[in-house]
Amino acid sequence: MPNDTTHARQISVAADEMIAMTDPITDAMLRRPSPCAEMDLAALLGHVDGLSQAFAAAARKDFGPLTSTPPDPAHSELAPDWPDALRRHVRDLADAWNTPGAGTV
Repeated sequence: MPNDTTHARQISVAADEMIAMTDPITDAMLRRPSPCAEMDLAALLGHVDGLSQAFAAAARKDFGPLTSTPPDPAHSELAPDWPDALRRHVRDLADAWNTPGAGTV
């Protein structure tokens, strides 16, 4: 089955948008509320970071703890270098889904 380049392109565009939206966020802003009632901005970004890693692993068929454990937003944490780590993980997610064979069984 060929790789669906439309979805890969959409994921790449979404990754670019996520990176652009998070670039202006500073550490001082992380305790602000998010649109998700139970999460502040730090928890929401930690959740996005964790899911980015999990979905990149799934695209590579790297099954294990990242893909077999349901996310727990209440325990999402940001790394001390979170801006760089988040950008790296979101970009890796887009790259993983742009690889031939990603998402196929």
